Amino acid sequence: MTGILSSYSYLTNRSQRVKVGSKNSTAQRVSIGVPQGSVLGPLLFNIFINDIFLMDLESEICNFTDDTTLYSYSTSLDDATIRLENDLQKLLTWFTENGMRANPSKFQMMFLGHKRANKLCLNVNGQFILQNEEVKLLGVKIDRKLTFETHVKEICTKVNQKVSAFRRVRPYLGIQKSQVLFNSVVISNFTYCPLIWVFCSKAANNKINKTHKRALRVLYDEYESTFGQLLEKSGTKTIHQRNLQFLMTEIYKTLKNLNPAYMAEFFIRRIYRTIYVKKICVSSQPQSL
Repeated sequence: MTGILSSYSYLTNRSQRVKVGSKNSTAQRVSIGVPQGSVLGPLLFNIFINDIFLMDLESEICNFTDDTTLYSYSTSLDDATIRLENDLQKLLTWFTENGMRANPSKFQMMFLGHKRANKLCLNVNGQFILQNEEVKLLGVKIDRKLTFETHVKEICTKVNQKVSAFRRVRPYLGIQKSQVLFNSVVISNFTYCPLIWVFCSKAANNKINKTHKRALRVLYDEYESTFGQLLEKSGTKTIHQRNLQFLMTEIYKTLKNLNPAYMAEFFIRRIYRTIYVKKICVSSQPQSL
């Protein structure tokens, strides 16, 4: 009972106002929602939205706080389109019935693995959601061909800007503080969701290596050394090698049941499928006499 009363007290009698310059608006009562940035807010929001995952949908649904993604796969393009349109309509109805409002004009949609994808769209209540060549999902830029070249380019651009700032302060820092800053402004950007884009193109990996090399040169103030020499001095590996190690670690943890169940669905099915395909290839070879 105490917990219920404290939550009730936490959500009632709240007000908010807008400040522009030195002027404040009149305070208005807040009757819905939870305070942003609070500790209890995410828990209450999860409780509120939890039953959305119990809906009878033909498509799959992924959710991260208020970012909801609906996806479907099929051998028939028309079948996948119908599923998405029907399930999206169900979700919009759920939002309306639960006091939430969706904005279809901000929806993003992308078809993967189809040559006619640029001509496809979804019809939701007479409003057409057009195909995007790229979408940004939780900080990762996903393109229709899954090359992740745009995503890597954006990372490298952001890191290069930070390396330029790093170069200006490097003469005033010792090596230990510089290494901490190096890990914060360079390595951290390449270790966000690496399982998604680890197998990007060779050209994208070359761009990453070039950025990594530039950052190492600033770190050690050595502009004549090769990339390999700089890596050896730092005792580290390339970003691609680090990401492969991370991938192998996740596979090992999954096989040992140390990861969440959905990781097993992601990895083990593909491992067994690869083995099965190899067995078919071997058995289909003609027998020697």
